Amino acid sequence: MEALLEHTGDLDKAEVLQASIPEWLANADLNGVQALKSAFEQSFWLKPGPGRRSKSSSRWTSSARSN
Repeated sequence: MEALLEHTGDLDKAEVLQASIPEWLANADLNGVQALKSAFEQSFWLKPGPGRRSKSSSRWTSSARSN
């Protein structure tokens, strides 16, 4: 709880996060959490979402084009 409170700066948010985090994640060691974070960040940059440009393209994605 202390880490969540430090991260969020808000007791209510920290309590909600603590209640919603899966047990396996709450009990994961630092290396496991860092590996998940790294994988998430890498996947985030590989798939451009609406309105974002991919790293390799200067064109907007078709879902971000205005009508």
